[in-house]
Amino acid sequence: MNLRSLLVAAAFVASFAGAQMTLLTTMAGGNGQNGNMFDIVALNTVTITSFDINMSTSPQTIFIYTHAGTMVGTENNAAAWTLVGTTAAPITGTAGTPTPVPIPVNVTISGGSRQAFYVTNNSGTMAYTNGSAVGAVYAQDANIQFLQGYGKSYPFGGTFQPRVWNGVIHYTPGNTTPYYQTNNNGSSLDINGVQGTAFTTASVSPCVNGGFTANLNSLNGVGLGWDVLLSPIALVPSNQGALMTTGGQVVNINLAAFAFFLGGTLTTPFFPFSLPASYSIPTDIYLQMVNIDPTNPDFIALSQPVELHVINSGTPSVPTTDDSSTTVVLSGPPFCGPGAIPFFGTNFTQMQIISNGRVMFGTASTSFSPSVATSLTDSGWIGAHTDLNPGSTGSGQITVTQPAPGLVRVDYNGVYYFGTTTPCTMGLQFDVALGVLTIDNFNPNGSASNTMLGLSAGTPLCTDLGPTTFGVGVVTPAPAGYGMIYSLGAANTLMPTGMTRIDFLPNLTATYDWIGS
Repeated sequence: MNLRSLLVAAAFVASFAGAQMTLLTTMAGGNGQNGNMFDIVALNTVTITSFDINMSTSPQTIFIYTHAGTMVGTENNAAAWTLVGTTAAPITGTAGTPTPVPIPVNVTISGGSRQAFYVTNNSGTMAYTNGSAVGAVYAQDANIQFLQGYGKSYPFGGTFQPRVWNGVIHYTPGNTTPYYQTNNNGSSLDINGVQGTAFTTASVSPCVNGGFTANLNSLNGVGLGWDVLLSPIALVPSNQGALMTTGGQVVNINLAAFAFFLGGTLTTPFFPFSLPASYSIPTDIYLQMVNIDPTNPDFIALSQPVELHVINSGTPSVPTTDDSSTTVVLSGPPFCGPGAIPFFGTNFTQMQIISNGRVMFGTASTSFSPSVATSLTDSGWIGAHTDLNPGSTGSGQITVTQPAPGLVRVDYNGVYYFGTTTPCTMGLQFDVALGVLTIDNFNPNGSASNTMLGLSAGTPLCTDLGPTTFGVGVVTPAPAGYGMIYSLGAANTLMPTGMTRIDFLPNLTATYDWIGS
């Protein structure tokens, strides 16, 4: 008997953990931002299963975060929150009408406990209503209380309070029956090491073409048949009709449409495997492993189910105020960048965008006063260190893009010098494959404040080897050893007329030669 026959022949019984219930906060709108933070207090044990939202604009890509306890005190601390999930593609809705969010939340809150939620998006406005007091009960029923919270700009940005999230909370009372199968000795599957629980899924959000690692194991099934079930349809928890075997295992894969993914037959032993880095998933997929296991009453063993929600490259946050910085993670969502950027022989998985004309690798510094002394103690950087203010009325802004695979650009698009309406334009480009760093389109538009143009290895490697005169011509070898390649002075004197580009070329000493054009 093959695996397909075993799975189909297994005796299933429907198991329902409880009826779905809902609590509407309000759909009155009146104000809006990217998202909201709010608390839910469980008067009795409940499991929050999903949310509906009030969309002022659409489409939107939705992100849901949570953590135990109150939101108060963690509203700006991304590290305190756990990503529940994100929509694989933007969703659409109508203002004033609840729009279901296709993210299974499945967070259980014990009776008497409080849980914080952050529902947000990176591409539009959610409607909310001005409130009366943060933490005040706004809506409740016999099982839960919904508390007033914050409006938030994306991600973990500006806070507006008090605000009332507009939407519908879907939940089930109690948690006596597991919603999802969990990993066990007979069958174990995880993607990138992510583990779920009996009441939460294992949810992974890889980037398109970013690849992922699937780990499979079976301590009881060495040498026996195995496979991975794949479905394009969302997982089914037991409280929504998932089948359960007579042995109490939950079949979370949607049996309305599934396939055997890996075609496993006999293998000794099971082993972790990696899908190619270029592996692409065009849409969400859902997986659950099945093993032949004679030690199990069902004769098969099921792993936890895993959700793969593929994320396309998004737009990272950038500095929009004076003397500010933001962090762009290159190794995953939401930016889905190239993974790492090589800089002075080290691969960095994140970079710091500084409003004052620099991209830094390491600790951000928002200093507006360029100097050799500053660069000796700062982290490594490239750019035109000067006093810029993207927060000035009418100023141009900073953008981060990927114009082609393996290329990352940070552009300062006519950003005003502090206290003036004089714009500075410059592009910083990173070629990951070649390791080439580029400053281009440099147009300081006038003799603005002191500027340091070039790059620096940063502390502790950096030494001052003296200034450089940038010009058009042949490749100029780097000075011996680590250091800075820079020119310091009035912005409009740092490049000769007609020159707008410097390419820094990695060499065998892990520093850079350069050529101007």
